[in-house]
Amino acid sequence: MSNNSNCMFSIIIPVYNAEKYIETTVKSILNQTYKNFELLLINDGSNDNSKQICEELSKKDSRIRFFDRVNEGASKSRNYGIEKSSFEYICFLDADDYVENNMLQEYVKILEKYKNVEMITCGFFSEILDEKNRKKSQIDTINYTEKYYSTYKELKDDFVTLWDKAILYNVWNKVYLKSIIKKYNITFIQATLGEDVYFNQQYLLKINSLYNTNKCFYHYVRGRSSSITGQYIKNLFDIRLEENVKLKKYFKQFGLKKIEYEEFCARRYIERTLGCIENLFNSQCELKFKDKYNEIKRIIYNESTLRDLKKMKPKSLKIKILLIPYRIKSVPLAFIMGKMLAFCKIKLPKLFNLLKNRR
Repeated sequence: MSNNSNCMFSIIIPVYNAEKYIETTVKSILNQTYKNFELLLINDGSNDNSKQICEELSKKDSRIRFFDRVNEGASKSRNYGIEKSSFEYICFLDADDYVENNMLQEYVKILEKYKNVEMITCGFFSEILDEKNRKKSQIDTINYTEKYYSTYKELKDDFVTLWDKAILYNVWNKVYLKSIIKKYNITFIQATLGEDVYFNQQYLLKINSLYNTNKCFYHYVRGRSSSITGQYIKNLFDIRLEENVKLKKYFKQFGLKKIEYEEFCARRYIERTLGCIENLFNSQCELKFKDKYNEIKRIIYNESTLRDLKKMKPKSLKIKILLIPYRIKSVPLAFIMGKMLAFCKIKLPKLFNLLKNRR
């Protein structure tokens, strides 16, 4: 396909303390077989060598535009990138991931075949990083059936499944139309977790067509010690409770009936409470034994937990086993389970991530 196509991409990457990874990320974009793009590198007040590396990279290729800002977080960097972008098709990348070199070429094929498509989603590789040896090993592929949803009704019929298959959560496995983002003033909010989800939810409310390709173009690298998923998150259970309420309201707002989303929401919430217990055993957590015990008790005896435990249908034997402490309401057993999950996350990261992806 000719590179004289009208499909032009603005690729936005917020960069914060990514000196170890940013060159690999940028190289994966510069090596694209499709050449019509601009790459916006937005340094978010890094205190390592990220700024210098980005500046050097921008001098070597005219398609790279470098912006240096004070530290305000990835959400504001992405919003800034949207404002500064020049082209109609917008993609986001994280500074520590990378993509297949045919990603844009494949997106162009879809855009030229389906002229009215308002969003493209793709599958992705979930990888684990051995930070000590700087090695990556592919551990899983996350994807869903190749399909063009040409109407709101078609999209609505598969909507819960697309969330359940983890296709709609992240912003980095998608193509957006800048015109829709601007028309409806869709922006990233400041949040500890879930800014991607909120952005996608708002965007999806405004579109009627979506193309999902089952091809995997994005390499999502887990296991960075600096990433939010590797850190202790204070009040994580309260965040998950609020998230559960908001997701149900969102599905209702999208026009779905309770029966269509109830089981998925219940299962999603219960699975995430397992993460709340594991979070208490993160090395950064300074809570005393008694405080951890009481927090676990609060989690498994919570009204939402008791209610959703009855509604959910575990999809794997692993989850059924992990939920035994919940079903027999045993705080000591849940305590041990949380400790084991935290140990597995640090010492057996490949196994932990496989469990997470195939729950």
